[in-house]
Amino acid sequence: LLDLLLEEARKAADQANQPAKTPAQRIPDLRNAHEKYSDAHQLSPNHSEAQKGEAETKDRLAEALKQEGLRNVQHPLSLKSSRREPRLPEVDASKLEQGISQLEESQQLRPGDPQVDEALKKAKDRLADAKVKQAETFLALEEQIPITKEKLALLRMAREQIDHALEQSPQHQEAQRTGEEIDRRMAQVHEDEGDFQEQQAAFSQPEQQAMQLSQALDHFQQASELRPNQPQLQAKQEKAQQKLAQTLDKLADKLMQSPAGQEPTEAKAA
Repeated sequence: LLDLLLEEARKAADQANQPAKTPAQRIPDLRNAHEKYSDAHQLSPNHSEAQKGEAETKDRLAEALKQEGLRNVQHPLSLKSSRREPRLPEVDASKLEQGISQLEESQQLRPGDPQVDEALKKAKDRLADAKVKQAETFLALEEQIPITKEKLALLRMAREQIDHALEQSPQHQEAQRTGEEIDRRMAQVHEDEGDFQEQQAAFSQPEQQAMQLSQALDHFQQASELRPNQPQLQAKQEKAQQKLAQTLDKLADKLMQSPAGQEPTEAKAA
């Protein structure tokens, strides 16, 4: 098994040594060679060729990932149409994300490279900028949408972009500010829909009224979770809860008094 691993490692390393290959083309061969040399080293810890091969391919793989990563993080961003929804243009950051992944792997293989560290920080900030821009696109479109369900869907998509931005750059001030605006607007949409459902319930039959009040309560609760320090939301939540309890009591009384709970006329006559 050791001989087989070393033979496969040599072949992969030779493939990576071909002069015409770019760093991107060398990465799979170097990764394969490094894995095989590592397996051989684990199988035989004192084997000199396995030790040397593992160290050399590790360094070469780190360098190839660095070069390809530096190239990819410089790739210009662009807008593309969404396949699911043409009205939602998407920021195409796929090359930037690939470059970040490659620089992170290079950093893990060979820590302490200042060029990688600096490039990785800048790339993550740039990706965070792109995610914020995408979120702002969703926010602008949300203002034009009248339907509550669609408004909330857009705001959730915007929130996801901000979460991704903060994963890349936790101190990104624009991402933090935009996230707060998204939460504020999402809470407002929930509050407005809760008000609407509660108003509609006043003109509905008890069965429909219970459903509408339940929906109103749910919207007020979600708004409160997004903006916990708003007294009016807590008051609306409590009011909807009381109305729902009263409506459910009425429904229970109605069921108790329904004809199904009485004896048939024929049975009484008998």
